[in-house]
Amino acid sequence: LFNINHLRDLSVNDNELDAIPQGLRKCFQLHHLSLARNWINNVDGRELHMLISLKAIDLQDNGCVWFPHQLCDLTGLTSLNMSRNAIPQLPDDLCKMTSLTELDLQRNQIIAIPEAIDKLSKIESLYLQYNHLKDIPPALRNMTHIKRLNFASNLFDVTPGLLSHLTQVVQCNLTRNPLSKVRQTVAKRMKITKPYVTGLEIMEGGVGEEMSLATDNFEAAATQYAKQLAGSGAKTLPITPQYHFGAGCAVVQLSHQNKSRVRRLDAEKELLVEQMEKDKDQTASQALHEAREKRSKRLGEIEDEQLEIREHAGELCEQAEHMLDTGIELLIQARNLGPGLELYYARAQASLASKNPDRAIRDLDHLLAQRKDYEPAMMLRAEARESLGQYPQAHRDCVKASRSKYATRSERQYLEKVRELVDLGMHSVRPAGINSADFQREFEVTPAGTLHRRTIELRHLLVEGESLKRAEIDSRAQKKLVDAQAFERYEDERDDLLAKAHKKRDRYKLTLEKIRSK
Repeated sequence: LFNINHLRDLSVNDNELDAIPQGLRKCFQLHHLSLARNWINNVDGRELHMLISLKAIDLQDNGCVWFPHQLCDLTGLTSLNMSRNAIPQLPDDLCKMTSLTELDLQRNQIIAIPEAIDKLSKIESLYLQYNHLKDIPPALRNMTHIKRLNFASNLFDVTPGLLSHLTQVVQCNLTRNPLSKVRQTVAKRMKITKPYVTGLEIMEGGVGEEMSLATDNFEAAATQYAKQLAGSGAKTLPITPQYHFGAGCAVVQLSHQNKSRVRRLDAEKELLVEQMEKDKDQTASQALHEAREKRSKRLGEIEDEQLEIREHAGELCEQAEHMLDTGIELLIQARNLGPGLELYYARAQASLASKNPDRAIRDLDHLLAQRKDYEPAMMLRAEARESLGQYPQAHRDCVKASRSKYATRSERQYLEKVRELVDLGMHSVRPAGINSADFQREFEVTPAGTLHRRTIELRHLLVEGESLKRAEIDSRAQKKLVDAQAFERYEDERDDLLAKAHKKRDRYKLTLEKIRSK
């Protein structure tokens, strides 16, 4: 057999070999070698060392108790399967196999991965499930070509943080690990994402006072974000639109399931109709009559069920499309703004919609201090400033935003609309000089501008039933009341914590006195 010089593929699986066949080294053109499910518990690497053309080798389920070092010299190997053995550790020389694209080491007893694993820069699939791994070396983050990772059934007690650096990964399995800290991480993330998503949902259909609820939710999300950022010591925390993508995909899946359900019901319906046709040829009896009634009843139930599914089919598709669109918009926005800043942008939108432009301007000022070139924020600030009558500042924001080369069609239309209002407002003011303190231009309101503002106030009075001034006073009073209630709650919580601390201190003192007396 080993005198066949042109042998390319050799499979000797499911035999009773207890060693690598002698003479295998002569097959120098061998590309694929499979010796799976034998009894080769001590691999003689000298026979394999000479196979310089070898591309793939399968030594799974042989009871190997150590990794053959000579295999590491096969630098042209692209696929290595040493799964279902008893290998406790991997040699550092494994990193010489720089051509590997697939490495399968599942179901061994491996306790650690070599630190220089990143030298296997071409690996796309890494399977290490059912081992005894507790941690992953930081160098793994440099393996940017990895697409499939399997760490199932190991000893990870926390999700490896460096996995977020592997941007090409499409499959990652961490099932059956004692991930005790994952719930804490999810809980922390939910403290941010839950109010954030609630705010977005309110903004989608809310009007008037409901918008202030959206603002409160965004404020809660931003507060949680700031707290977690301060506690973690990190520069950013990821706020992602996963909720919308997940919900949208779930609805799509539900729609597909409903279609499959309709097909199953159609098949059942055809079977029932066929049986009812056969029943016509049979002699009438009490049992046949009962069977016909059951089939007729079931036919009616199937038709009702199909009708209900079809009625909701269009609604489900629209719902999924809306959620996925929202997810895509949020993802684009998050990539443009950077993690966390979209909270301020969303809160500014809600504040402006709930007629609180001052708060919107504060959020947008904070955002633009981080991202000076973000045009949508400039447009939104221009609208907020226009609503306050700050026409020169709004005009300046419009000019900056109009220089954008990447604005979408809807953004340009929105900017034109804001600019028309700002230009109209600019006729209401005139230059009054230069402020000597900060060398900024000052403006004064013209008589036409005063008349324009009075007209706006009267229009608001007619529509809302109260003047703008009264609305502002009521808003401030409401905010003061909310702040006072929050302060009272804070004081109550502080008193409770102090009382608990004093009780704990007294218990410790009592215990200490007992110990001393003994």
